[in-house]
Amino acid sequence: MSFRIAMQARRTVSSLCRPHETIDQSYDYLIAQRQHGRDEQLFVSEAGPCAASEAQAPDDLQPRHVMIGTLVSRGPAAGAETFLLNRHIPQAARFHGMFLPADGFLRLTRSSVGLMVFGAARLSWAARTDNGFGSQAIARALSDVPNPVGCVLHIDAAYIPWSRESLPHDLVHQPFEGDYQ
Repeated sequence: MSFRIAMQARRTVSSLCRPHETIDQSYDYLIAQRQHGRDEQLFVSEAGPCAASEAQAPDDLQPRHVMIGTLVSRGPAAGAETFLLNRHIPQAARFHGMFLPADGFLRLTRSSVGLMVFGAARLSWAARTDNGFGSQAIARALSDVPNPVGCVLHIDAAYIPWSRESLPHDLVHQPFEGDYQ
């Protein structure tokens, strides 16, 4: 099922050497977009700071830095899917913003309060590549040895109403295809 929503996120940053110790924490808006195709993908874009107390996302949110995850599993838990983050832009991916290559995962879940995304990503600042609109992009892969100027990013985000969202009305109340009942 395709959608485009805003989320309020708590993002914590850690060093590559000690990913379990928080260096910094911030609250940001994210734009989460799900596309179907041969490889189902989840696009999660940074869209600016928030206070974490707003009742609705601002109308003018725009995607900035974009991580792309490809579906790798549907949970045993109802309403859960896991996406592996991509080091390269998947073929035929179309999105706005700057591609951010990453190692890690995102987990998309549903609960009584709405859609949620959590996950962790290893990032290398030097690997950012402006993609235009996704079709002309050339992304540099992360090496197996982390870039010392990179970081580990932890994301914990929840749905927030947004005037520009595209969200099927019953999305929260229907389990993902293939979920166990």
